Amino acid sequence: MKTLIAIVFFILLATTYSKPIRFDVERRYLTEDPIAKIHRLAKTMSFNDVDPITILEATREIDLTNFKDVQYFAPLYIGQDLQKMTFIFDTGSEWLWVPLDSCSNCRAETKYTPAPSFEDTGKAHNISYVSGKVEGSIASDEVRTQLDDPAVNMRLLAVTSESNIEGTQSDGILGLSPTSSDGSDLLVDKLYKEDIIDSKQFGVNINRADQQSTIILGGYDEEIVTGDFVHLSLHNDVDWWVPHTKVMIGDYPISSKGGLTVFDTGNSVTTFQSSIYYGLLTTIGLANDGNCFFQNYEGDNYYHCPCPNTAAYKDIEIHMRGYAFSIPPEGYIHQELIDNVNT
Repeated sequence: MKTLIAIVFFILLATTYSKPIRFDVERRYLTEDPIAKIHRLAKTMSFNDVDPITILEATREIDLTNFKDVQYFAPLYIGQDLQKMTFIFDTGSEWLWVPLDSCSNCRAETKYTPAPSFEDTGKAHNISYVSGKVEGSIASDEVRTQLDDPAVNMRLLAVTSESNIEGTQSDGILGLSPTSSDGSDLLVDKLYKEDIIDSKQFGVNINRADQQSTIILGGYDEEIVTGDFVHLSLHNDVDWWVPHTKVMIGDYPISSKGGLTVFDTGNSVTTFQSSIYYGLLTTIGLANDGNCFFQNYEGDNYYHCPCPNTAAYKDIEIHMRGYAFSIPPEGYIHQELIDNVNT
């Protein structure tokens, strides 16, 4: 039997790219004097920022639990009785939602029992994801990032029904969009307004299971940042979307039509348009003399190729705002031992 390797696209975000990235909602470079810079940065939201002047004293660093390198979640404390629940910190959405103890089809291990601080408006609302949906009513309650922190009062969705999110490992989801477009409250905004953090920014450090992943609210960890500082302006002010102009693998262009790249910490894998995806797989397959094939494993299709030909695997480059950001082979190859065969 041939030795095989499975090709899977993982989301790596800050650890994936060749340069640190900052996404500026205000869409301009930092050129003003240091004092003006501090005041302006207090009105911006940054992602994986790398300017030392943005390292401010009041931050909240939270360790993320890593589930098989595809889901990352952490606890928050809900209600005045400090009920501990876990949440995916999701840059691809904007609402905080919690499953209520009255939700009969919610798969969460921990459900929320409304505390005296809980206020339900009775207004029905739902959130749809690429896969899955939750429904309930808009409410508000106290939220804390740490047990000894002051509470911030946030609008949230009190979920009474969910569908097609069985694989979610957390109890709920916390949205981290740049701004709110649907009447939600954003945790970073709330923490800043209550002077719990000094700046409306956050940094996400996502790693594989052998290293700790973290999110820092109000700043970033300068010790893990290397390389040049790059500004990328957003496509709009409500999503972490950045236009891309082309996608390449090695020296081979896969797409030059352009599109949008979404930086989504709630997504389990890196996804591409089907034309780009199959272009990547075709290029890898040709480099392996056509010896690659699809195989279903636990409901997902994996693309297998011969392991010895490591030269066949090149960096995937995504070109955005005049910069090329690379996903190295170790960022999209998964290798494991199954039945004593290295796959």
